[in-house]
Amino acid sequence: MGYSIPQALLFLAIGCTVVCNIIYFKVNYPRLQEDEYVRKWQDINLNHTFFVAVRYIALFTHHKFFRIIYSKAFNSIHLSMVAFQPKNIFFLSTLFTVLCLAFSEMIALVGAFYLTYNKLLKDQVFYTAV
Repeated sequence: MGYSIPQALLFLAIGCTVVCNIIYFKVNYPRLQEDEYVRKWQDINLNHTFFVAVRYIALFTHHKFFRIIYSKAFNSIHLSMVAFQPKNIFFLSTLFTVLCLAFSEMIALVGAFYLTYNKLLKDQVFYTAV
């Protein structure tokens, strides 16, 4: 059984995710700095620290992690960023989520299904020989 196609699909999916994270990191920050409510929210030092930490964690993990900053989790003021123009936050985040779903997560699923399908075609003698 060849593992080259699933491996290629997995590397392509990881590459797409990394590229998507970097682009989101670069595009998101200037749009947020244009919004006056976001700037006022960041004026509080601890909020700015949360903002920077979440941005960099999202860069190295997944851009969807950035959504925690405006999720209002635990009724925390630090996780309750508000925007004067919500399209600055929500549209870009939703767009990159859909793009990442289409270009990386679906590719990874195709690779996983291809690997599973090929595994079902083999018998125990093949696995013993390997």
